[in-house]
Amino acid sequence: MSTVTKEVREAHKVNFVSLDKISDVSINVRFSNNLDIATMMDEIALEGRVRDAIDLWLPADEVADSLGSPRGLHIPIRGNRRFNASKRIANDPDNWSASLVAAVSEIPARVHTGLTLTEAEEMVLDHNSMKRIAKSEIVNSIFRRYLGNKSEMDIILEMHRIIGEDLVNKADKVKELEQIADPKKRRDFARKWLHTFVGNYLVRACKLGSFVREQVLLKYKSEDGLLEGDETVHFLANTSAIQAISAAKTEDDKDASWEGGVTGIHVNGNGIEVQGGGNATKRCIEDLIIAHKSGKKAKKDDGPKVLSKKELEDRKDSFQSRTTIGALKMALGFEVPSLADDDIKASRREQVENVLKENIDQFNCDKVFKTLLLQIVDPTVSVSKIKETCQLLIG
Repeated sequence: MSTVTKEVREAHKVNFVSLDKISDVSINVRFSNNLDIATMMDEIALEGRVRDAIDLWLPADEVADSLGSPRGLHIPIRGNRRFNASKRIANDPDNWSASLVAAVSEIPARVHTGLTLTEAEEMVLDHNSMKRIAKSEIVNSIFRRYLGNKSEMDIILEMHRIIGEDLVNKADKVKELEQIADPKKRRDFARKWLHTFVGNYLVRACKLGSFVREQVLLKYKSEDGLLEGDETVHFLANTSAIQAISAAKTEDDKDASWEGGVTGIHVNGNGIEVQGGGNATKRCIEDLIIAHKSGKKAKKDDGPKVLSKKELEDRKDSFQSRTTIGALKMALGFEVPSLADDDIKASRREQVENVLKENIDQFNCDKVFKTLLLQIVDPTVSVSKIKETCQLLIG
């Protein structure tokens, strides 16, 4: 029996949904090693319940069937971490208090009906998430949509904001696109801006085969620090590498040696055996793997790039830190008298964070205060969450 009172229900102005009414099927884009369920469980235990409502979707029966979800069950679209943490607590009553287990048996939620799968996926990718979506998770979502028969243009139009802001660092372009009212002009602008990245890079990688697509994804997972133990980056699948493999495929098409997409590699005593592809493609991938193992950069764009004044101008509205904005302004030729002071403050903040990280496990202090310190040094924790913890300390 849930301990959620009528007053709490009315204060939330949301539904309370039993965990057994929520499907285990997920359309979440997060990788399992980026969920950090243990930390979320501790936060819920500290609060005594799930404080922030999650978003659930009740799909139409035919959509539920296509997703492999039982009809009539809700699918999480925001708040997967809170849902999964609650479920773990509820399923482990021996290690949690009876009151907490009862409190999480129903979870506060905003229930959405009448959404299409595309609309639900757009909500999953919305930036209002409490834990920011990693670049590799965005790339994986693009791959899933393309392999699910979405066109390149549909992907660009549906995901332009998160691609523009998080993958290509062009927040100003996102604003410019969203100010275009005419649908045709908006579409033309989006295609011209993002075709090179989405079409010529990510979609082209898909067309070259599952192994090439996987290497692109692993490149981003490596950069995000999300590689798992059994995942191996065989070559740096940047834009230059994909262009090289694509050019090799063109040669294979000419001599009719293309056997289909590259599906994998096998390393034996004779060297590297590329599975799938064609003559030129196999040679190209072998060269990329050998170059990667030797530490050699395949193309000059892998190294540091000197940005032009125009490129710096394009980035000036993408940052929030006064120190970063000041440094950009100085690079553009503006006088920034406060930059030295701002730099000293930023450097001190970094040193303080490092001291806290090194010593926080040994602190002998109130649990709530320790939680606050942990949140301060964790860049994924929102400021609003830190404010809530401060209120707990104030009492």
